[in-house]
Amino acid sequence: MTPGITICCLKKGDRYRSYYVHILEAMVRRNVVSTPYEFVCFTDDNREIAPYIRTAPLLYDAPKWWGKMGLYMKAIPGINTERLLYLDLDLVITGQLDELLQYEVDFAMAKDFPLGKYPKGSLRDRMGNSSVICLKVGAVSQIWDWYCLAGKPENEPFGDQDWVNKEFPDLIKTLPERFVRSYKLHYLEGTIPPKCSIVMFHGHPKPPDCGGWVKELWK
Repeated sequence: MTPGITICCLKKGDRYRSYYVHILEAMVRRNVVSTPYEFVCFTDDNREIAPYIRTAPLLYDAPKWWGKMGLYMKAIPGINTERLLYLDLDLVITGQLDELLQYEVDFAMAKDFPLGKYPKGSLRDRMGNSSVICLKVGAVSQIWDWYCLAGKPENEPFGDQDWVNKEFPDLIKTLPERFVRSYKLHYLEGTIPPKCSIVMFHGHPKPPDCGGWVKELWK
């Protein structure tokens, strides 16, 4: 492993077209000022992805969101750095990423529900959303090991994040909302970009469906 960080995404099948990868990489490039990083897309089909973007095979070939479980392997093929930042394709980068890229944590996800929605410290208040994952490679490999021992289930309604939240509730740290917010749950419609680094679009709408600041930044 080499010092530094890899920013990665996952594209499987045709649910998201290759332009989602191109837009994500462009947003990353515009918003990393001083932190050395590598960018890689894990995919089962790189034919329409621009050659300037490094691609690698899927870590774990599984339906829908379940392929993200491969991020918890002890060693990750295609990741050459000690740390990674995983980003879903359907999000918008709204501010500089350097503080997030330098955030010292072994494992953290985006916060699934806004602060104050549920009692502080309750299970739902602590739930993570795997749209954004900060991870020290191999630091929580017990997640992958237990998933394999459990027979690699694929029956949770929201996939990998539901399973991790259910099986490892005390292992997850959630990222501060200055880093990640939810377009839907934080009511971020309008013309003024929110004061955070990333806005996630879990569920609906997706970035192409939105106007205002989303249209200005998602490109």
